Amino acid sequence: MDTLIKVDRAAISLYPVDHPKRSVASFHLGVDLSHNFDLLGHTEDREESTRALRESLSQSHPDQPHYSEAMLYLARNLQLLFRHVLRPEILDESISYARQVLSLRPLGHPGRQAVLRLLSEGLRLSYTQLPVGQEQVLDEAVKYAREALDLCPQGHDDRNLALHNMSCMLMARFKAQERMEDVDEAIIRQQEALVLLIGPRTPERPTLLYDFALSLWARYEKSRRDEGEGGQTSSQLLEQIVQFADKCQEPEMLRIFEAVSGHPAMTRLWTAIAPAYLLRPNADRCSLEHAFRLYAQAVNHPNADAMHRFEAAATWAGYARAYHHESAHRAYLHALRLVDECLLSRPSVEWQREVLIRADVKDLASAAASYFIQEDKLELAVEVLEQGRARLWSKLRGYRQPIDIEKLRTAFPELANRFENICSWLNEFAMSPLQSIDQLLSTPRPANENNYEYALTGQRILSKEWDETIREIQAVDGFTMFLQAEPFSYLREAAAEWPVIIVNVHPTRSDAIIVRRDHDPVLVPLSKDLSNIVANLTEDLLKITNRQARYTKPYIHAALPIRTNNMPTILESLWTNICEPVVDHLLRASVPEQSRIWWCPTGALSLFPIHAAGAYDEPNKRNLPDTFISSYTSTLKSIISAQNMQSSHPRLGNDGRILVVGQSRSLGNVTQEIENIQKIFGADVDVRDNDMATPYQVLVDLKVCPWVHFACHGSLNPTEPFKSSFKLHNDGTSDANEGRLSLLQIARVRPEHAELAFLAACDSAAGDSQGSTDEGLSLAGSLQFCGFQSVVGTLWAMSDKDGPDLAQDFYEGLKNEGRDHRMSAVALHRAVKEMRDRGVPLERWSTFIHIGI
Repeated sequence: MDTLIKVDRAAISLYPVDHPKRSVASFHLGVDLSHNFDLLGHTEDREESTRALRESLSQSHPDQPHYSEAMLYLARNLQLLFRHVLRPEILDESISYARQVLSLRPLGHPGRQAVLRLLSEGLRLSYTQLPVGQEQVLDEAVKYAREALDLCPQGHDDRNLALHNMSCMLMARFKAQERMEDVDEAIIRQQEALVLLIGPRTPERPTLLYDFALSLWARYEKSRRDEGEGGQTSSQLLEQIVQFADKCQEPEMLRIFEAVSGHPAMTRLWTAIAPAYLLRPNADRCSLEHAFRLYAQAVNHPNADAMHRFEAAATWAGYARAYHHESAHRAYLHALRLVDECLLSRPSVEWQREVLIRADVKDLASAAASYFIQEDKLELAVEVLEQGRARLWSKLRGYRQPIDIEKLRTAFPELANRFENICSWLNEFAMSPLQSIDQLLSTPRPANENNYEYALTGQRILSKEWDETIREIQAVDGFTMFLQAEPFSYLREAAAEWPVIIVNVHPTRSDAIIVRRDHDPVLVPLSKDLSNIVANLTEDLLKITNRQARYTKPYIHAALPIRTNNMPTILESLWTNICEPVVDHLLRASVPEQSRIWWCPTGALSLFPIHAAGAYDEPNKRNLPDTFISSYTSTLKSIISAQNMQSSHPRLGNDGRILVVGQSRSLGNVTQEIENIQKIFGADVDVRDNDMATPYQVLVDLKVCPWVHFACHGSLNPTEPFKSSFKLHNDGTSDANEGRLSLLQIARVRPEHAELAFLAACDSAAGDSQGSTDEGLSLAGSLQFCGFQSVVGTLWAMSDKDGPDLAQDFYEGLKNEGRDHRMSAVALHRAVKEMRDRGVPLERWSTFIHIGI
């Protein structure tokens, strides 16, 4: 294949762009590169094949012999790309091309069966992106697959491909409708297809064997559900799976696998057959070891997709933990590492989030931490929680402010500059919407690539350069730990002044870990049922908060859409199950009352007002606000980053400007709120209210004002959190986005000297409740990321009525402390205490939280 591809490239070089034979040469290169991708799984082969095929089509017309074949291969490449990135636009383009090819290949055309197979697979994939109840798409896919099979009778060269395709359509319909006749026919078709495979290097073999294994497992699981555990039929079906797994380990099959060992589908095949050695009757130690060796092979495959290797690692970790096998340690660390690889292959943060909201990804760090806690490895538990949470912000912060870059610049300036240039490009890709990513370069995007292909190719090249440059830096004396995951000895610096309490909630166990710089980490075991408690409380909390705008009605219970009397129950449960045992330990450890503590919650617990925990319905009972002053942090590194920023940028004190952004026409109390701030700070306040508060103007002001106060509507976008925004004035310009200042726009800002942000807007600190709460994707999180060291935000809606008094009490407190933003947590604590003393209900004062230093 290498020689053939060299000849193809040489042929293209002989013809100028407008030569009539160039389209044929491009077609041959595209086809051969596509076959090479099938053999080796090298992404660059698929990318170059797609470019060559697009060029061939752009220079061809439908009556040329190679036209429909070029379009067919292009449709197939796009389908393969969709499997990797799951962008519906890519699959739509693939299906559109396949339908065009079908129209060019009427009944009797020898190539009709090939396009029918491709089209049926495209429809099957599209079904996975559709709402429930679209089974007619699967029926259409089965119809096309059956027609393709009818066109490939016994003796046809492509019959094995048609049989495999037919089985995939039947299995898709089985998963949707659970008709046993579908899975039974699928297995028969797969068995026939396996018989037809000739030669050890047949590239279809690993994928077909993998699909066959999945069908066997699906039939077994269906029978087990119908019969219950230990049923005769399901036991027989499990034995068939065991026999298949044993056959795959026979010497003859191992020789065949050796011939296709580089095929990426081998990872999925090993992952599919490994459980057979764990679940077989009377599995012994040898069976366990063999199963976990297969998982290790799958995880370490050099050509497999990172997501498939991650799935193998996550499954390995789960089984190894269940069977008390020591390899669980390695499996969890592999899985955490592979999540980073999955992210690195995706250009934008919006795209990367789609990886992080997968259930097996978003629960991984908590699962790993609970395992290491169980193994009495508290420092490692802290390290994996740090590695596995707020990944997007951490990665972006690494692009902007690489640790030790100045040290590297002093010793190796050229290497440091090259690395910073790569980081700059990766940051631009990450922070740019995919629709406009081609605008990053001064030269036009190539005509034979669309935006997604251009972005993915650029990301792959940059990621490769990133890896190579990091390895080069780590090979230099004194830089072996460059960009390695930070050890606990570094992370504990976050607790240089006061304790940080990490709360890990997981079904297996839940714990608090108290981190103090000069002490070993301390474990505080929490309720064994805390995971279920938090799940139930989450439903109550979301009903109470009911995600609404900064409301202007007088605060009475009828102003809320439902009864709110569950909040005392929630706060008491938080106190009893989490805070009370932690507070008891802190007091025994002589941590002074009314000193500061930081909470670092995981999972859904990030949505809760832990800072307000207490038994408020019982007189004289302790509560958290009367004992300690609480702040929040998503990671330990974010505290350290703020501390380092404070060291390198001494606070401005009375010399800084204060930006106040408001929309007083839509919120009646904002005028008084602004006036209260002006009375405190006088001429130091820059007001942007109503028409003056456009997104563009506020972004300009954010760069130069160390303090900012938002008093406007906040808009939480639960499905696309990067589009969460402040609602400002729409000045009618094309880029004003209806006056919305989005989370992503804020994150792109690089302020000169950012200190404090007060977000008196609804949901400004609310996490990504429909995605991954551990990522901290909120408006408050974006302001903290772009440099603001202390942030005040809201977990849900706030009352417009509370804005003026809270702002006055808060800023008067800070003025009395010499305008030191490091006292903002204390100022908020005291201002909220004033709200409590005035009889403001729990739901109103507990929404306000402090983040950062």
